[in-house]
Order: sequence, then structure tokens, then C-alpha cells
Amino acid sequence: MNKIKIFLIIFLVINLSSYIYPFKIFPQLNYKISGKLECMTFIPSNISIIPSQVRVTPISNAQIQLWDEDDGDDFLGETTSLNDGTFKLNAKTSSEFFGIADLEPYLLIKHKCIGNLEEKIEQECWLISRYDLSALPEEKYNLGIRLGAGSRLRTNRIC
Repeated sequence: MNKIKIFLIIFLVINLSSYIYPFKIFPQLNYKISGKLECMTFIPSNISIIPSQVRVTPISNAQIQLWDEDDGDDFLGETTSLNDGTFKLNAKTSSEFFGIADLEPYLLIKHKCIGNLEEKIEQECWLISRYDLSALPEEKYNLGIRLGAGSRLRTNRIC
């Protein structure tokens, strides 16, 4: 009989905690991320007195994934950028430690923005760039992410 009472108490505490946020054991976190991907391409000048230029174009068909960094990074969701470079990504996850926002979210962006007209990327190769997000606030809007020439994002080539 005592085991049944203990089970019922635990069951009630867990279920009632979902209605009272400060005491919520595993709160649901919602990420609503939108933005625009742009490729900055370095255009060298043939004349030494004319400075080099950078052309900015939208990145279409890039794969954008949301991950949470921990011992075994957790995949939270993905989307693809549109022709104008815009994207929207919605994801839900639970905090693992009694209401503490312990998430370290980041985006992985799979694209072909090389950033330099003199350098070519093989057809079967992709670039993967990482864009770190802060854990709070949960909602991110209108991220302007520029890749290629001058980008400070960590980028790796995958072939």
C-alpha cells in the first residue's frame, strides 16, 4: 500500500509541476528562429589603385540545423533556406535539470558560399559553418548571417 501512495505522490508532483512554471521539473523550451543567409564574395581588383570589393548575394538551398551542445550533441530540428536566403526554424525541447536552462544551442549551416571567386569548391563538397546562439531568450528573430569572405564563423569543408 505504501508503494502505491509513494507512486501517486510522485505522479501528482510531476504532473502538477507542469502547470506551475517555477516548480516545473522539465520545462518545455520553444525556439522560433528566422533569418537570412547571405554570401559575401571577395572580388579582387586587377588595378592596384582600385580597392577590392565584396559582393553580397542570398544563399538558397542551404540546410540549417539546430543542435544543443552537450556530451552527445542533440539534434533539435532543421530547415532549408529559400531562394531569397530567408529561413524559419521552429523546435521544442525540454530542459534536463529541474527548470534550469542548460541548453547551449547552435546552428549548423551546410552551404556552398566559398567567399572567393579565385577559389572553386568541388560539386560534391559542402561547407559547414557553425553559428552559436545564446540559451535565452528562447525566440530568435531576423538573424542576419553572412558567410564567405570576412565571416568570423567556424567553417569546415566536407567532401
